[in-house]
Amino acid sequence: MTTAGKKAYVILDGPVLLIDRIAADQSYYLGKKKYQGKNVQVFADPVGRLIWSSDARLGAVDDLTAARTHGIPAALTAANIMCWADKAYQAAGPAARVPFRGRNSARLAPASQP
Repeated sequence: MTTAGKKAYVILDGPVLLIDRIAADQSYYLGKKKYQGKNVQVFADPVGRLIWSSDARLGAVDDLTAARTHGIPAALTAANIMCWADKAYQAAGPAARVPFRGRNSARLAPASQP
């Protein structure tokens, strides 16, 4: 959080890394993507350089749950760091700015009051 606090804002994302597992490992299987994977939470600076990455979690875990497991929303709020994220982080808290869901997806959701 020290490095992230020095930036104007950070970008939060949860890419899923493709892994090679057998079919019996159902906890790694992503039904939406139809492959086995691991979820990693990452912070990037405004230019796109990696600042921080988390430990890999099961691929079946969604982005918001993985972020909460690592304490990311609480840490961003406590450190007062502005964060841009995708729609998967819709309920991440006041520090995360995410797009609206639905028709007006081009607009950003207003910052919620703490």
